[in-house]
Amino acid sequence: MIIYPDRELRLKNEERHHFQLFAVIMLDFIWRKRNDVIHNHSSLSIEEASFQIKSTYEDYKDAWKKKVDQQSKEENWHPPPLNYQSYSFDAAVREQFSVVSAIKRNHSGDILGILTEKVQTTIPLIAEAKAALLAANMASNQDLAIIEGDSQSIISSIESPDISTFWNISTIIKDIQHLSNLHQNWKFAKIHRSQNRCAHSVAQWAATNLVFGSIPIDNIPSWFLYIDSEKDPPQTL
Repeated sequence: MIIYPDRELRLKNEERHHFQLFAVIMLDFIWRKRNDVIHNHSSLSIEEASFQIKSTYEDYKDAWKKKVDQQSKEENWHPPPLNYQSYSFDAAVREQFSVVSAIKRNHSGDILGILTEKVQTTIPLIAEAKAALLAANMASNQDLAIIEGDSQSIISSIESPDISTFWNISTIIKDIQHLSNLHQNWKFAKIHRSQNRCAHSVAQWAATNLVFGSIPIDNIPSWFLYIDSEKDPPQTL
């Protein structure tokens, strides 16, 4: 029924996609919470479960709508040159913490790795700096790397060590610059927010679902991961 809901429920194309999206999110949520209850003896009220499922669904639906509505290729993410790997970063700020993400992709636009991390700050600038550091650490074994994000303040601070850096991120920026000095072919790039939707959406997803660390690609809906690029997500068989 999930794969072909239009056969059973006679849904229109748009309704079909929304139904599949909600069903996948709900099944994923139930499976993870079931494991959490069994192994960690956690508890969750129906109200909390309903809120988390609805919030995640709305985030995914809005993100995918931006993909569908996107007509200009200039606003899509572009893969790095041959032999380079790109590391996109972003942050999601919540009331009591933030979550940062880094997405590793090759010159074909294929996703090679996903990292998320919970950080104890609610200040957007610090969260963005932490996200950039996560991406830099992720790229530490790669000589040809492009580290990219949509925060001009962070990129400028990294690229221009002589300018005055915001005091509350100075230590983080120095850590990134130290890694950069060890890799002379690293590049840092400011990209448009629409080109950074994958990293942004992953950070939002991780903050909502409290999922941190190295995230298997199969754990995240495929259409969600390709939302900022020209690539179409793999077809469901």
